[in-house]
Amino acid sequence: MSIDLWAALLRFTHVGASLFLLGALAFPLYARAPSLTRRSINALGLTALGAGGAWIGGMALGLATDTPSVEWLRALLFTTEFGRAWLLHFGLTALLAVLVLCGGRGLPVVVVAAAQTASLALFGHSVVLDGWQGGVLMAAHAAHVLGAGVWMGGALSLLVVLGKADLGDEVVRRFSRVGYVAVAAVASGGALNLRLVVDAWLPGVGNTYGALMTAKVALAATIFALAAFNRLFASKPERRKLLLGTIVVEHLLFLGVVLLAALVSAQAPHG
Repeated sequence: MSIDLWAALLRFTHVGASLFLLGALAFPLYARAPSLTRRSINALGLTALGAGGAWIGGMALGLATDTPSVEWLRALLFTTEFGRAWLLHFGLTALLAVLVLCGGRGLPVVVVAAAQTASLALFGHSVVLDGWQGGVLMAAHAAHVLGAGVWMGGALSLLVVLGKADLGDEVVRRFSRVGYVAVAAVASGGALNLRLVVDAWLPGVGNTYGALMTAKVALAATIFALAAFNRLFASKPERRKLLLGTIVVEHLLFLGVVLLAALVSAQAPHG
C-alpha cells in the first residue's frame, strides 16, 4: 500500500472520529436528550488523537528530503505554516481527548471540539489561495466540516434516542431544527470551497481530483435527498423503523463522503 493511500486512510479515520465526536458532544445541548455512551465518546476521542498524530506525522516525514533530525523537526514545526497549523490542530485534538476522557461535557467542551474540527481547514486545498480569497476559502471549509459534524454526529446520537420508547418525537423535532442550519453550512461551505478551488460550481471529470470530487458530490446529494425524505415522510411517529433504517444508510454514505474527501485532498485540482 502506498504512503499516499495510508495517509488518506489515516486522514479519513481522524476526520471521521472528529466529526462524530463534535456531533455527539453537541447533541445533548440542543436536543436535551442523552448522546452516545461515555465509552463510545472516549473511543472517538482516542481514535481522533491516535489517527491524527499518525496522519500529520506521516505528512511531516513526507516533506523530508533527507534523514529527519531534531533541528529539522524544530524548524518544520516552528518556522513553517504547516508546522504551526499542525501544532494548533494537534494541540486542540489532544486537549479534547483529555477533556472527554476526564468526563468533560457541556458547552466548554463543545467549543473545544468545534475549534478542533474547524482547524481542519488549515490543511489541504483550503490553503491554496492568499488574501481575502484565502480567508473566505478557509471559512467555507470550516463551515463545511462544522456543519457535517453537527449533522452526522448528531444523527448518530439520534439513533440512540430512537431506540428508547420514552424518547423520540420531540427530540427529532429539535434535531431537525438544528439540522437545517447544519445542512445549509455543509452545502454552502462545500459549494463555495469548490468554486474557489477549481473556479467552477461543479467539478469536471478530466483528472483524478475531478472524478473523485464528482463522486463525493453525488454521494452528498444522495444524503441531502435522504435527509429531506426523513424530514417530510420518515420522521412521522408511526414510521420509526423506517427512520432508523434511513439514518443508518445516511451514515454509510457519509463514511463514503469522508473517505472520498481524504482521497481528494492528496490530488492536485488542476493536475
